[in-house]
Amino acid sequence: MTNFIFIHSPDPPPIDPFPYIGCAFEAANLGKMHCLEYRRGLVDDKVLLEQIKRLEPTAIFYGAESVRDGAPPIDLYHSIREIAPLISILLDGGDPVWRETCKRFRREKRFDLVASIDGIKSDIVDYVTLTPVDYRLYSDPPQQRDIRCGFSGTPIPPLRSSLVPSGLIDRRHPRTKVLDALAGCESLVVLKHSLDRSVSSYAKFMMQCRISVNTSWSQSPEVMFRNVRGRQRVSKVIWDTTHQIKGRVLDAAWARCCLLETVGSPISQWFPVGSYILYSSTEELLHLINTLSDDIIESTAEKLFTYTVDNYHPRKIYQGILSSVGVSCA
Repeated sequence: MTNFIFIHSPDPPPIDPFPYIGCAFEAANLGKMHCLEYRRGLVDDKVLLEQIKRLEPTAIFYGAESVRDGAPPIDLYHSIREIAPLISILLDGGDPVWRETCKRFRREKRFDLVASIDGIKSDIVDYVTLTPVDYRLYSDPPQQRDIRCGFSGTPIPPLRSSLVPSGLIDRRHPRTKVLDALAGCESLVVLKHSLDRSVSSYAKFMMQCRISVNTSWSQSPEVMFRNVRGRQRVSKVIWDTTHQIKGRVLDAAWARCCLLETVGSPISQWFPVGSYILYSSTEELLHLINTLSDDIIESTAEKLFTYTVDNYHPRKIYQGILSSVGVSCA
């Protein structure tokens, strides 16, 4: 049995996506994935190293949002790299807010590879791909799709920092504008994230939808600080408006939904014309939701599904990442 390890610093669901990415590795059938949780001060570094050594991994994935206080010290990264190649998985690695952090990764030689799964082709990371999805969640579609159009997510993207007071979050994030404008659309069903919502229920919702709306703007905020009596305090949160390929795009593909995607998305770099439909305004989006014919909905959904199966199966995604560190997986 070929062993792999996924180390992550857990956040409360639905904010922490890394367990889902680990499940996608299991679906890739490349070996056994062992998930280990780490937070500095809560997990002994020596114990973690011993756990890793016992498993004799072929490669190690590390998922974390930054080099924040809960991340391992630099020497622990180096010790892990002596055991097996260490790969950083970034959700939003192409965002400008990541530039200095990725430079720091390289300068301190924390990883053998920094991979981003947001589809933004950038020189600040080593490898760019799309989000691996556990397609097994979509293996039992409902007999009838009774939701014409759906969106799954939060109106305001969740902040991953507990340091930012909720009152400082600007509600005018582009995603919020889209959903606010569509609030009166009876054809649109919104499934909001909740702490008790399972991954399987999310997949079931997606498979009930004939059309899936995506908003491609990043959710990485720029946090501005001010000095108050010698201490740094958060003064403002500005949302980044970089466009990326959301995991929701791959979910829509596996669920066989017709994808409505934001103009400005890099989707044309990853998927062929005819496998998605772009919208440039809320007015156009509303028009598409209400007027798309059954034939267009079904043909667009089928093209997206077929292309994803052929090109972005989790096995292919992980094989591409691993081959970049010299690991061959047949």
